[in-house]
Amino acid sequence: MFLGALVGAGVPLEVLDHAVRQVGGPDLSLRASTVSRGGLVGTRVHVCWRGEPLEERGGPSDAAIAEAPELPAVAYAELVSRIHAADLDSRVRDGALRVFRELAETEATLHGVRPENVHFHELGSWDALADVVAASAGVAALNLDALYHGPIAVGGGTVNAAHGRLPVPVPVTLRLLEGRACRFEPELGELTTPTGAALLVTFATPAPPQLLLAPQSVGEGAGRAELHDRPNFARLVIGEMGTTATGARVSVIEAALDDATPEEGGHLLEALFEAGARDATLTPLIMKKGRPGFLLRVIADPDRGSEFAALILRLSPSLGARWRVEDRLELPRRMERVTLKDGEVRIKIALLPDGGERMHAEYEDVARLALERGVALADVRREVERAWERERGR
Repeated sequence: MFLGALVGAGVPLEVLDHAVRQVGGPDLSLRASTVSRGGLVGTRVHVCWRGEPLEERGGPSDAAIAEAPELPAVAYAELVSRIHAADLDSRVRDGALRVFRELAETEATLHGVRPENVHFHELGSWDALADVVAASAGVAALNLDALYHGPIAVGGGTVNAAHGRLPVPVPVTLRLLEGRACRFEPELGELTTPTGAALLVTFATPAPPQLLLAPQSVGEGAGRAELHDRPNFARLVIGEMGTTATGARVSVIEAALDDATPEEGGHLLEALFEAGARDATLTPLIMKKGRPGFLLRVIADPDRGSEFAALILRLSPSLGARWRVEDRLELPRRMERVTLKDGEVRIKIALLPDGGERMHAEYEDVARLALERGVALADVRREVERAWERERGR
């Protein structure tokens, strides 16, 4: 379905087919056709062995397809070696390796082994190898600034697998999609396979709530089944993107602290953040009679001004706190993680009005690694920025 959506949106089938032949030789190829699902037409892409469609793994099916040659229980290392040996563009190779790395690391976590010792079963078939390499080629050919996904339909029920009958979503799919919005529908079977989940988490990120898109082309990739309540499509929309900052209201709570020590001020900030403050700062002041002090300013949800004012009076020596409700503009944002050789770093991604993205690494994670390595904070921050750019193929 992912490949059908790419072809339907304008990626030439030849681009995908060329990449597949590089990893599988002349016997492995792709074929595309126009099919109807739920009264609408879409593009169906088959992975073929010597011209005959291979049996697909996973997903709902109304009819059995004749079995064809496959790679049973393929080692992750073997897949990596095959992809490295193929004559592929570096972006295509890197994308395919990232997808299989996601799968291998997730399988390793589930089975308690090291990634290099993982053996794929359903995920090691020829059609899965072709799907991953062709998808990477298609994404590279589009040369997108960003790829986003909405809520993911995962289905429900049970499915037969190499390890027996498993609940849907199967464990590897569910683990891959941690932190992503999923829609569970028990009566529909498996709507997102492990390969499909790995493609999504590798190439796409959750769509920001204020995303604006001017569609230019649309591709509907058809699955093999007819679903009873909807067209069985994966839809890809290509367009010019823009975003708008979101208007929001916040409470601004302020208090003057004229006899609080720095230690007391630091403790107060921690307590306010623990209570749910969006932000809290202390600014040095020269108060009446020349005494030094602090201005405490807290940003909180618009309906919590009085609550935080009361908290400040309880936890500080201040005799009074005031609040007001203000308007502000907020850029859409999301949290991600970047993996370095010695740990993970949380990063905040802000979506800019021109469609670009701005990344900021969380200070606590950067500071921890800098201290452990004995290096400058700026060195770790630059490494995080390079890793983030590299993971997105920029």
